[in-house]
Amino acid sequence: MKERFVSEGLQPVGEGVDLAAMARGEPGLPEAFHWRGGRLEVAQVLESWKETGSCKSGKERYLRRHW
Repeated sequence: MKERFVSEGLQPVGEGVDLAAMARGEPGLPEAFHWRGGRLEVAQVLESWKETGSCKSGKERYLRRHW
């Protein structure tokens, strides 16, 4: 399947999130989305990483965002 960028909104299905991931300090990703009138299941997360940065004092590092 060829990749292509589609700039359209996705609607998460229900309130179901991965609580175990949230307990580890990671985002609780939904298991499925509604898109174009259908339901898409998340089969696998292919890649993830974290972005950190210094605080204003420069003595500590903070988690800025999950990708």
